[in-house]
Amino acid sequence: SGEKMNYLATSKLNDEVIFYGSKADRDKAVQIGTHSNAKDEKEPSKRGEIYKNIALILISEGKIEEAKTAILDARKTNPEDTSLIISQADIYLKTNDMKTYETLIKEVLEKDPTNADLYYNLGVVSGQNNDNLNAEKYYTEAIRLQPEMANAYYNLAAIRIDEAQLLLDQMNKLGMSAADNKKYDGLKVKRDTILKDIVQLLEKTISIDKKNKDAKEVLLSVYKALEMKDKAKALDAELNK
Repeated sequence: SGEKMNYLATSKLNDEVIFYGSKADRDKAVQIGTHSNAKDEKEPSKRGEIYKNIALILISEGKIEEAKTAILDARKTNPEDTSLIISQADIYLKTNDMKTYETLIKEVLEKDPTNADLYYNLGVVSGQNNDNLNAEKYYTEAIRLQPEMANAYYNLAAIRIDEAQLLLDQMNKLGMSAADNKKYDGLKVKRDTILKDIVQLLEKTISIDKKNKDAKEVLLSVYKALEMKDKAKALDAELNK
């Protein structure tokens, strides 16, 4: 399944997060004073993702019932693996069986209502199915439970970027009349408000995950869109070091 515990600590020399093969090795580095901020992070099972991919192959071949059976058989073997329930729910979402999908999601949340990773995974599934409303809800809950979850902030920013793009598309379709100019100004205010939210989300992402180059590049483009010239200049210099 790939499920395991990762043992991490931060180097005092360069703030790099180091992964250790064992708790003993990590604790030793902390004890001698070269590293700090010891953390244990559980890496979840990949079993659900594997079965999900099998099911997606079957769905692409039109074998819907076989896909459902594959996940159901996997769940019988691993009844406590919530990733499999999420994958099962994903199948029903893709086949527009919303009633079964909602039943399965409720089952997942009842099993582990305080698991931030679980909410994050539900956010990913929702986002992949263009259900941004629920994706936003799940990412927000994941952050509430685990405030230092960088990927949740980053994915929330991606949802906001889609919203900003929709507004920009509307703005670009307007003409030059007085009425259109007034509408343009109103849409621009809404878009700028969303862009400012994106700035906060991406800055938080980078404060947690300092090596996230993708987040920095997106943030640079948002700085430019908001004409935040000083911040854009500083971030551009950092990216081009």
